[in-house]
Amino acid sequence: MKKILTILFIFFSLIGQTAVYHVAASGGDYSTIAAVNAATFAPDDQILFNRGETFIGTIIPHNSGTSGHPIIYGAYGTGENPIITGFTTVTAWTNLGGNIWESTSAVSTLSTCNMVVINGVNTPMGRYPNADAANGGYLTYQSHSGKTSITSSSLTGTTDWTGAEVVVRTVQWILDRSFVTSQSGNTLTYSPYVSTFTPTDGFGFFIQNDTRTLDQQNEWYYNPSTKKIRVYSTSIPTNIQVASQDVLATIHAAFITIDGLSFTGANRYSILTEYGGLRDIILKNCTVNFSGIEGIQLGTPYSTIENCIISNSNSTGVNLIYDVEYSTIRNNTIQNTGIYPGMGETGVSGRVGILKANSYKGLIIEYNRIIKTGYNGIYFSGDSALIKNNFIDTFCTVLQDGGGIYTGGLSYGNVITGNIVLNGIGAFAGTNSTSYTPANGIYMDDNAKNVEITDNTMANCAGNGILLHNASYITITSNTVYNNKIQFYTQDDATNDAITNCLLTNNIFLSKDANQYVVNLITLQATLPTMGTFDNNYYARPIDDNQTFYLQPNGWSNPLYHYTLTQWQAYSGQDANSHKSPQAITMTDDLQFEYNATTTAKTVTLSRPMIDVKGTKYAISVTLQPYTSVVLMVDQHPFASPVFHNGSPLFHNGVIITY
Repeated sequence: MKKILTILFIFFSLIGQTAVYHVAASGGDYSTIAAVNAATFAPDDQILFNRGETFIGTIIPHNSGTSGHPIIYGAYGTGENPIITGFTTVTAWTNLGGNIWESTSAVSTLSTCNMVVINGVNTPMGRYPNADAANGGYLTYQSHSGKTSITSSSLTGTTDWTGAEVVVRTVQWILDRSFVTSQSGNTLTYSPYVSTFTPTDGFGFFIQNDTRTLDQQNEWYYNPSTKKIRVYSTSIPTNIQVASQDVLATIHAAFITIDGLSFTGANRYSILTEYGGLRDIILKNCTVNFSGIEGIQLGTPYSTIENCIISNSNSTGVNLIYDVEYSTIRNNTIQNTGIYPGMGETGVSGRVGILKANSYKGLIIEYNRIIKTGYNGIYFSGDSALIKNNFIDTFCTVLQDGGGIYTGGLSYGNVITGNIVLNGIGAFAGTNSTSYTPANGIYMDDNAKNVEITDNTMANCAGNGILLHNASYITITSNTVYNNKIQFYTQDDATNDAITNCLLTNNIFLSKDANQYVVNLITLQATLPTMGTFDNNYYARPIDDNQTFYLQPNGWSNPLYHYTLTQWQAYSGQDANSHKSPQAITMTDDLQFEYNATTTAKTVTLSRPMIDVKGTKYAISVTLQPYTSVVLMVDQHPFASPVFHNGSPLFHNGVIITY
């Protein structure tokens, strides 16, 4: 009998039993985050925070679960999800005069402050010039010395900015932050400088992180010595929250699930996973808001971020670093990312909705909504990635020469499919150009290879719908590209890979007005006729359907040749079965663009008969399948031979049946 009991004890010990621990201010197993962090947990244990309560501090999971038996940090009870916060609310103020108020006491123990929320709004620190000044609030520098000094005629030396921070637009896609170490007349010297890019003369800069910049309502400055905050306000400040915790969850363990928690007010990262030997981190149904640097930094393979809302990250919404192979980012909303110049990290890595800048395999990014981003919507690299059915809207608002979806470098087996990418804005402030191609729908940059781009929609971008820059072995099929500055653009440079072995077929490239190119092909390597195979495409500019191809076979600084589709076919031997618009129109108002960025079919009622670029007629409605789009024109001949039954025309999916 004793032997049987021993066997049963070992058996139940091996399979484990779920232990549920409650965290609440009163009546729980633990009352604080610190108490939770001091405890030891086992696989299948659940640590549940009371809904409706707010907990201050950083969750630090340090015990690992096992495969199929994670340790779960979640919620219990009723009401709003429990909040894990790093915010300190400032209530006591000293009036310094001149509408400057200083917190009576220190508001943090940190040496920096990256996140201040005033009346529920992410609020950037004060700057000179203000963001609403000329040139978007940038002064111009005329010269530079190396990477640590700029000279500007806008600086007289009357105000010495030593000790402040200078934010320098070095190139189109970079903002660098450095401290001013000295000023001599109109020359600023600064350090540290971590960028690999040298400043571009004629570009811009501004000053921040100095109390002398405070001259507009709610601008702020944090003093790293006294740990006090100053705010410009015409009355005593109210509803001021300062992030006083660097991280709100630091995961040191494997097989951890965080489900249904809200994180708000991180000075740097809301959720940070350690890397090296860890795996299977699942973050789901969480809200991540007001992160001074990144919302989530994930560095573990076989991990998942799903059904989360990630808002107001000053650099990156989700940053995938190191070993994240075979991870999935699915069905999240990522919004208001990196939208304030001067806030967030310095250099090239920030202002991206989802960033995966390392080469690992098997990443899935699908069904995400990425709204309002300072630079790229999705920036990925590596092999066998699937970028599918994402909705990306409003990007490149602070930096440019980016894309809604961007990749570069050697890769294999990547697929970009079913995405809808809209409204690439472009950010010329702080540069010396207004003609630069600023924001592209899908951007294949230097040495990108082996990428399939299929069934996507790119529309309303200030740059190109699809851009190939020194990219080869790219398959581009069945995409709809509409109302971009240029619908399809290629460029290779003398010192990089020629554009070769590409396939371009069954795409719709449609320019809205006569100022938009349909196709612009540029090369310094004389490869235009041999870029790949082009056929069965629709190249349309119905308001002016002549000379839709623009060719520069000897580089962008050489003569530009304007070709019709027929002339392009003769010149290149390509596109034998391609078409232009089935009809002409006289007004851009005669065009209608519709898309469906949902998982169910969508029917759009039409106010007048329409026709698409393939000649299909729509009399009363059009039905769009999930993650598809259509561009329609007013039908110039709406009554062409319908099929009638019992005196009424027949329809199929909103399309009139004709013969």
